[in-house]
Amino acid sequence: MRMNVGGQDRSYTVVVSREEDGRYSACIPALNDVASFGDTLPEALRMVEEAATLYLETIRDMGQPIPPDPEGIEFA
Repeated sequence: MRMNVGGQDRSYTVVVSREEDGRYSACIPALNDVASFGDTLPEALRMVEEAATLYLETIRDMGQPIPPDPEGIEFA
């Protein structure tokens, strides 16, 4: 998922699962496991993006660094 955080473009891995009840869950491990649910996949993605935006705004306002996505880091 691509997001603009404080004027910087960031990309985060989103883990999506289909639950037993047919709904979808979406989680962003790099952001302290920010998660949300939705009745449809687009709804779950929209909801987790909203949750991630609020989380990132909060940590930025607290003066904490914006975390990178370790999934996107390549090790040599």
